[in-house]
Amino acid sequence: MGLFRKSKKEKAKGSGNAEPGETSGPQYGLRRGAVAGAGEAQPAAGGASTASGLPRSDADGGEHPVSAAAGGTTIDQVSQSVIDGFAYGVPYLRLNTSILVACHSEASLSSSLFSEEASMVYSAACYHDVHDVAARDSLDPHVFELVADAYAHMRRLRQDQAVVLSGVSGSGKSETAKLVCDQLCVLASNGGRHSTRAQYQMAYLGAIVEAFASAATAESMGATRVGLWQEVQFNERGRISGAKLAAFGLDRWRVTAPLRAGEANFNVFAYLLHGSSSSERQQWQLRHGDAQAFAYLAQPQHQRAGADPAHAAQMMDQLRTALKVCGVGSRQQAHVLQVLAAILHLGNVRFGDAPDRSEDAAVVRSPEEVDVCAQLLGVSSAALTAALSYKTALVGGDLCTVFLNAHGAHAQRDALARALYHVLFYWLVDQVNRNTSDAEAANHIAVLQ
Repeated sequence: MGLFRKSKKEKAKGSGNAEPGETSGPQYGLRRGAVAGAGEAQPAAGGASTASGLPRSDADGGEHPVSAAAGGTTIDQVSQSVIDGFAYGVPYLRLNTSILVACHSEASLSSSLFSEEASMVYSAACYHDVHDVAARDSLDPHVFELVADAYAHMRRLRQDQAVVLSGVSGSGKSETAKLVCDQLCVLASNGGRHSTRAQYQMAYLGAIVEAFASAATAESMGATRVGLWQEVQFNERGRISGAKLAAFGLDRWRVTAPLRAGEANFNVFAYLLHGSSSSERQQWQLRHGDAQAFAYLAQPQHQRAGADPAHAAQMMDQLRTALKVCGVGSRQQAHVLQVLAAILHLGNVRFGDAPDRSEDAAVVRSPEEVDVCAQLLGVSSAALTAALSYKTALVGGDLCTVFLNAHGAHAQRDALARALYHVLFYWLVDQVNRNTSDAEAANHIAVLQ
């Protein structure tokens, strides 16, 4: 995975024409296609260096196993440095002052490299005590160092900054984004993590995204299925004053696509089944934890694993808290969950072709599911049936009603389910932004993933 830092001024510089071999600003040559985030990289002049996360040390007094290769300036040398570093438990390789290559494992993400102690060490050496050059030079490259540089540039130059996370699915972009935001909280509050209301809200944004935009895939148990631009907003004093999300490219096809081995629908559906109260389940006609009862959640017989019920229920409680903190009240939450339940019931609506009415619309084979879904959506059963059985098309400049057969009605049903989830998700993002964003922020640091 690649981490880039750019200011708006640097972007403008980099857009100019340059002669071959010359630079018109920072060079960003990291290429996509990495395996676990350790892909090929074209470094800028000046080579690269390795990172372990805390001050360099070698108990045996020997050379760091990847330090010799880290000075290479070719793709093969840099790639080999990343591979060697990963084998040694070293997650970072610096290409220049603005670019890091991160190669994480589950062990490295849970190690002391990202402890509170490490956070404070980098905060002090890279921002608060900048005149202590020796202290900074004693540290290996780290995402905390990159964040401190971005924050320092924003504070001193009054320029907005951006941290760009690039990598394949499962390479650790979401976890790194959390580290970036946590370290910004530390820098903005002189060591405290959630000392303001805005920081408190920002800490819960991740829970909302994880619920509505993350799902298990073959590559990752918690892959984020949407592009995110998250702004951490600051006032004139450099304190966090707000946060804003911009989402794009939601994988809405996941709502209705048949699940393959190791995959699951968006996390929020499991939260809904396992974390709803008995009265909510009765109202929405959900059976506790029975994912196989719904077509959009059902998995093939040979691969049924299912969500951990206790964990899903706990995450539902956390989601309710996160929504409340970010300005979505209990009544709005109930409406959101009700729409999710309607989507599940919509997936169970079945149609058939009537042989004696071959030129007519498809016939509903599960009227009880139509009734439940219509009630949850606040429309009549007849209106919902018509919306699924007929389609308006422009033919020769005229609007015509097209009768759908069973196959067409099923496609129309799935399209409606995807549209409902898509609109619900972006409405939720907008609602959260209304309560967390600071329209008068002096500057921001954005995280793109």
